[in-house]
Amino acid sequence: GGGVVAVLRGGKGGSIEQTNLLSAVTNCPEDVDGNGVVDIDDLLLLITNFGGHGEGDVDGDGVVGIDDLLQLIQVFGESCK
Repeated sequence: GGGVVAVLRGGKGGSIEQTNLLSAVTNCPEDVDGNGVVDIDDLLLLITNFGGHGEGDVDGDGVVGIDDLLQLIQVFGESCK
């Protein structure tokens, strides 16, 4: 899960800054593309390599398979930061 925080910065003219807060994943092999979030791009990389090896092998068993897909889906939308 996550949430949104809006911060009002003071001064003449001021500004509003919005930050999305996502649950942090400490060990993040599911972030296949390394962008800091487990998202659709990671899912697509996994699916592209499904049945092979390399990107998408999040459980480290040498094969991109159903266990990798289930592991990624479990933390989909989470932040790795």
